[in-house]
Amino acid sequence: PVTDSGKSAKSENHDHHEMEMEEDVEVVHYMTRMQIYHAKLYFAGMNNNHELMHFYIHELEEEMEAIVDAKITHEGINISENMETFGLKQLEWFEKKLEEKSDFKTSFETFTSGSCNGCHQATNHQFIKIKLPENNIFTNQVFE
Repeated sequence: PVTDSGKSAKSENHDHHEMEMEEDVEVVHYMTRMQIYHAKLYFAGMNNNHELMHFYIHELEEEMEAIVDAKITHEGINISENMETFGLKQLEWFEKKLEEKSDFKTSFETFTSGSCNGCHQATNHQFIKIKLPENNIFTNQVFE
């Protein structure tokens, strides 16, 4: 049978499935970029490079906002809403801690636990656990 779009029902269903898969891939791309920015933020912070820290906070915020704006739902879970709660609100908390001159590493650990891992728990992705970077793999960038 042909639908209003002029495509067969089978073809339209296939297109819908592809769209869902592309949406999932996009979330992974956002998360991968955020993981990179998360690590770079850590190394900038550990080296007291405030200008670079604020740059990577801004980059994290842009990625989080893109997920919120995309209105993504996956398997009945509102990913965008969770990003608002666990991502943007936790990032705002982290920025306040920096303004208060709180210990960077302690604040960053709390941010990582509450934001990254809290969201993964809430979205049934608890098997993805983010921790503080141990080794700087970005050997071609100065963080001091």
